[in-house]
Formats: sequence, C-alpha cells, structure tokens
Amino acid sequence: GYRCRHCGRPQEENGERLSVDHIIPWRLFEDKQAANDEKNLVAVCKSCHSRKTSRAEQRYLRGDVVDFRRYQEALAQP
Repeated sequence: GYRCRHCGRPQEENGERLSVDHIIPWRLFEDKQAANDEKNLVAVCKSCHSRKTSRAEQRYLRGDVVDFRRYQEALAQP
C-alpha cells in the first residue's frame, strides 16, 4: 500500500519514495543473500528509517537484544 510500516503515512505524504530497511542489520549476516530475504525487509519512510537506525539498531549492536526483539515483534503485527 506504499505506506511506512512504522508511522503508517503514505509515500505521497512523505514527499519521497519509501526506503527498504533490514530488520536485522545486514552487517550481522555472513550470508548477504539471507540478509536480503523478504522476511528481513520492511518499507519505511526516511524519517522512521533514520530513527530506527539511530535508536533500535545501535542498542542492538551494543548488546540490548531484548529491545531489538520488541522492535521485531512490533513489525510482525499486521
């Protein structure tokens, strides 16, 4: 539906195309093909992508797996 999976705003409202985000950061995969599996990808607006990268991903990379799991579970909700 061309909507951000985080904020729900449509692509037209954001004024630019949605980005493809890796739920689990691609750099954590040895197999880059597995990193790009569609189950690990989500469409998000630039603003939400930036916020996710700076917050959730950085916490995950520092070892806060619990917070990152919550993030993954929230994305899995329809």
